[in-house]
Amino acid sequence: MLRTIAYRLTGIPLIILGLLTITFILTRGIASDPIYGILSIRELMNEDYVALVREKYGLDEPLIVQYFNYLWNTVQGDLGTSFRTRQPILSDLLAKTPATLELIIFSLTIAGVLGVTLGCLAARFEGSVLDVTIRAVSLVGSSVPVFWLAIILLYLGSVVLDWFPGPGRISQRIAPLEDGTGFFLIDALVQGRWDAFQSALRQIMLPSIVLAWSILGTITRLVRASMLDAMESDFITLARAKGVGSWAITLRHALRASLLSTITILAHVFGYLLTGAVLVEAIFAWPGLGDYAIESARALDYPAILGVTLVSGVTFILVNLIADILYTVADPRIRQ
Repeated sequence: MLRTIAYRLTGIPLIILGLLTITFILTRGIASDPIYGILSIRELMNEDYVALVREKYGLDEPLIVQYFNYLWNTVQGDLGTSFRTRQPILSDLLAKTPATLELIIFSLTIAGVLGVTLGCLAARFEGSVLDVTIRAVSLVGSSVPVFWLAIILLYLGSVVLDWFPGPGRISQRIAPLEDGTGFFLIDALVQGRWDAFQSALRQIMLPSIVLAWSILGTITRLVRASMLDAMESDFITLARAKGVGSWAITLRHALRASLLSTITILAHVFGYLLTGAVLVEAIFAWPGLGDYAIESARALDYPAILGVTLVSGVTFILVNLIADILYTVADPRIRQ
């Protein structure tokens, strides 16, 4: 296991380098001058001031020089300064990342629990009406665009039925939480703020349901297929010959045998949630990385876009590394 982790760690710098290189090329390929997103119309009329700002942000240098300067600064932990917020990008990202991670983890928990449960039921009652219904619902969930579902559920849940609050991360009528982890649900519990916890929980439910619904079908179908494949194995046949009950076979043997596929799909959908959260955060006014990325793209804030890409890429890489470690826990044979 240690060799596997070490091998994966040695490849991470190359992956990050490729990610930053591609993003740098794409952002610089836009046929717009970022100076228009930095300065006002009046400031743009002053050529001397424009030249000074270009020099300040290194925009007067050749692209190849800008590229290597960015790589060198990144290695030193300096992601630059945002054109839009005028704040260090690392500070912006540290403030925005907890909101996105909280939303993704909450969504993944909902989708994981429901997906595994529905997948087990569909496999246990293969060919039944329940199985057909679960597969149909899974297909619909995978086919509906996440932005359309977000708009519909926001309208129905907040306007028509009034079951959920509107956009935002916490009610404005709640006193602000003290500085903590940035995860509102955790901070509210630690600080004993039950009112803030209830508000944060109600606010996160609707966007989490949207994201969970978008991946629920994928998890359900894979768990069902993996369990049906496991049920045809010799050890399942032996268990049945020994008189082991159907539910015991399903939960203790078939489900455990399908854990590797389940871990794989959960790691995969985590990356999907990172991208899907961009649209959901924009619709629900969720102050996370997605909202920050959209506003940075509108302002042609190149350093901020590169910073968001770096954080998202590193997060996805770490999640897959954790998945590799969990493989060895789920199947000890991999350690050999």
